[in-house]
Amino acid sequence: MGTTPRIKALETALELISAIPENRTISVTELSNTLGITKSAVTKILATYGDYGFVVQDDNKEFRLGPAILSLGAKAMRGLDIRSLVKPYLHRLTDNYNENSMLMIQQRDEAIIVEYVEAKVSVRLAMQMGQHHKLYYGAAPKLILAHKNPKEQKDLIDGITFEQKTAHTISSREGLYRSLDRIINNGFCYSCSEFDNAGIGLAVPVWDSHCNVNASIAMNVPIFRLKDTPLPEMILAMKKEALDFSVSLGADKNKILPLLHLDRNDPEIWPYPPSSFN
Repeated sequence: MGTTPRIKALETALELISAIPENRTISVTELSNTLGITKSAVTKILATYGDYGFVVQDDNKEFRLGPAILSLGAKAMRGLDIRSLVKPYLHRLTDNYNENSMLMIQQRDEAIIVEYVEAKVSVRLAMQMGQHHKLYYGAAPKLILAHKNPKEQKDLIDGITFEQKTAHTISSREGLYRSLDRIINNGFCYSCSEFDNAGIGLAVPVWDSHCNVNASIAMNVPIFRLKDTPLPEMILAMKKEALDFSVSLGADKNKILPLLHLDRNDPEIWPYPPSSFN
């Protein structure tokens, strides 16, 4: 706490609503014991919250979070400036590895670069704000597609007209599904020469407060610099930055941590030269 005077009753009320679990109901007695305040005080606070829709009481006289608190959370999330929020995470990655980093988000059947930090080297891959790619090629687009629910994923894949950008661009639905399975199993995407022959792309997922992936942190490396790049170390760093960034967006760390597979950054699990998924 700072030196500015606090309102003790308000602090108690905020501590109470923070103590209500996300995934189950809770009783007055349990809240009283948890917070160390009387059941009478708990009941009065809950009654006030109930009047504003912040809590709801069930038939067993237990309480859960109400729709008003969810609405406030959604309002707060809509007010986030995701570009400003992601910049420190991208800058750390680019400063540490001197390669381009970016945030890409889904926009219908494409992924678009919404924030970008350029490496301070004389030769780097050309990227730009607003650049967009279809979801079947490139590291970040494929990673986002891999994390869609089965119905949405199928609808998106059924709408794809495959265009062969290079010899390594995925050109079939079967090949794409195999690639998406690999991404989920590894917790990241490695893409080599799918858009052009100049470099490789790496991407990791960004989760929102609903545990959905509609965005990805990505980096790219020119082919000629690949042999000098510590890819396993880079991927692990990207995963850790994406984890912290996701938590800052409201994601539940305990839910998403196992999905990142932090132990799976071994070079044996990606193909180079690229094997064909076609």
